[in-house]
Amino acid sequence: MELLIDSYGRRIKSMRISITDKCNFRCTYCMPAEGLPWLKKAEILSYEELERIARVAVSIGIEQIRLTGGEPLVRRDVPDFIRQLRKIGIAQPEPDHQWYSTETASERVGQGRT
Repeated sequence: MELLIDSYGRRIKSMRISITDKCNFRCTYCMPAEGLPWLKKAEILSYEELERIARVAVSIGIEQIRLTGGEPLVRRDVPDFIRQLRKIGIAQPEPDHQWYSTETASERVGQGRT
């Protein structure tokens, strides 16, 4: 597959994957003041589906993935998902927000503490 190139000719090496719609933040750039309807659990992508997206992204040159969706650590098994991302070549996958943690999820995974 060809590498991703933006309209300015720059190679795209990073992307974000939202792993939950239950955002506990109200950032003006992604969450309107009136809010959004929450998805049913069956409508949220499984970790297996998200991993497939990540594998395709890696195959076209993505090197960094940020996990988004408010506080991603509110979704179960995030450390396991981070381990899976590392196995497919994402060296340091990291949640954007870590409001509930004083250390990063990747640090906990790296230390075998999850």
